[in-house]
Amino acid sequence: MRAVKLVFTMASLVMVVCLLLSLRQAAPSSGTAMQSNLCDHKPKTARDDENRQGTEYPDQKQPISALIQQIRSKREPHSDISDILSSLGGKKIPVAAFTNEQRPHAIARHLIFSGIDESSVLEKVSASKKIKNTNPLTVWVGDASNKVPREIWCADLNQMVLRSQRYRRRHAKNMPTAWPIFIIDYTDTATPFSCPQIERAVGAANVYYSRRSVVRDRSWNPSTGWVDLGRKVLQHGRQVVQPAPYPVRTDIVQALDEQLQLRNLTLSYPIEELPRSLDVVHLWPLPSKQVKGQGSGGVGTFHSNLRTTVSKIVKSLGRQPATKNLRTFAGLAGEASGLGRTGVSPDYIETMLDAKLFLVVQRDAWEDHYRLMEAMIHGCMVLTDRMLSLPPGLQNGTHLIEFTSESDLRHLISYYLNHPAERLAIAGRGREVAMSQHRSWHRLEEIIFGRKVTDCSVSGIDRLGCTTSRSASHQCPYTVHAS
Repeated sequence: MRAVKLVFTMASLVMVVCLLLSLRQAAPSSGTAMQSNLCDHKPKTARDDENRQGTEYPDQKQPISALIQQIRSKREPHSDISDILSSLGGKKIPVAAFTNEQRPHAIARHLIFSGIDESSVLEKVSASKKIKNTNPLTVWVGDASNKVPREIWCADLNQMVLRSQRYRRRHAKNMPTAWPIFIIDYTDTATPFSCPQIERAVGAANVYYSRRSVVRDRSWNPSTGWVDLGRKVLQHGRQVVQPAPYPVRTDIVQALDEQLQLRNLTLSYPIEELPRSLDVVHLWPLPSKQVKGQGSGGVGTFHSNLRTTVSKIVKSLGRQPATKNLRTFAGLAGEASGLGRTGVSPDYIETMLDAKLFLVVQRDAWEDHYRLMEAMIHGCMVLTDRMLSLPPGLQNGTHLIEFTSESDLRHLISYYLNHPAERLAIAGRGREVAMSQHRSWHRLEEIIFGRKVTDCSVSGIDRLGCTTSRSASHQCPYTVHAS
């Protein structure tokens, strides 16, 4: 009898255990849902974002290609695009930068890397994740600003596109096999080029071209002793070329800030009003038999008839009775060429801080160079030869002054040295535009979105209406970094 009761008890226990197990397997939703909700509130790391699969972005309302096209289609430059970017659910757009990261070209350092780091809506994709990235919001930026022949450069980038497409088809099937690719060309020539093989791979509508030099047929005219301006070219075949002038270098702003701190000043101080001992400055050396490589004027092997002509004009000012008391400088300050583009010299900063009028002269065959914006942020009043591709926001007579001939330049120098109030007003307005509209993050966002997105303000609210971590004392736009 006891044996029967024991068997019955054991059987009952087994039934209870089995019932509990079946209930656990059949109804896991409440506990799992609660655990999922708790996990959803855990802080995310950069590694988490890189490793997430395409199916894990339920808040993505449309593919990145369509989102970029929608933003770029907005006609008004300052139209509100927060409703579009809100579809990202607070995420940043990953940017895979294809450039030499071991020895980056100057534009890769000053525009691409700096622009990504400072932007409020962009983040850099690590080198190991460029090809095998599984974030469907990713866009590519290719830096064609090197000495590699363009056909080879296009072929190399196309091979990376094909590799990424194969990876996506095999390992991330929900990832798009066509995505936005932005090709940036900061070489001096305005010769148009395209990468047809990349256009075939991802579709021509997904390939965007930006270039610094958009003026063709500019050349020195010996008969007039001046340059012929050429023509502005913004289209190559069916592709529209977006102008992308040099931005303000962040390392230059940093060096300027450090120099001002030595004077107990900040970037927000109206530095155009500082005492300045040099009346006219043009940073281009005249011919010198004592300096190797400068027999015909210029820097090393780089020569320019127009710049040499302007330096001669500046030198002649001190030898004429009407202008003999002017203090002028025509030569080098700091390092030239490659060293000047990758580093900052204290002499360069101090010379610009000491200049009342700063002459910015383009090369004979192309327009735009770093010194235009760099002179402006130092509070100089800039006089530049006529440009067909004057950067956006700058107007002749308001933010700088353009000259068109030797006689015109001489007249303008005399006029603005004798009208300091006008000179200071133009210098101040030019400095504000350069600092507020032409930083590295502004330029890269313009290349990708067709407009600036990141903005700093004293109130701590950016262009998207998002509250930032900046304090009320943050002096925008006179700041080294965006945040």
